[in-house]
Amino acid sequence: MAGRTEFVAGLFVGAALGAVLGLLLAPEPGSEVRRRLAERGRQVGEKALESVKEKAASLRETAEDWAEAARGRWHEVTDEGQG
Repeated sequence: MAGRTEFVAGLFVGAALGAVLGLLLAPEPGSEVRRRLAERGRQVGEKALESVKEKAASLRETAEDWAEAARGRWHEVTDEGQG
C-alpha cells in the first residue's frame, strides 16, 4: 500500500514539475498553454477520481465480506453455546 501511495505522490509531483517546465519552455502563446494544461489537469483529476471510486468499491466489498464472515462465525459460536 505504501508503494502505491509513493507512486501516486510521485506522479503528482512529476505532473506539477512538467507543468511548470512546460510553461517556461513552451513555444506557444500563454493562453494556449493554459488551456492545454487545464484540459490535462481535468483529465488527470477524472482519472484520479475514478481510481478512488474503484478503490472505495473494492474496500466496501471487502468490508461486506468480512462482516458476513463475522456474522457467520458469531452464529456458529452462539449455536455451540446453546447446544
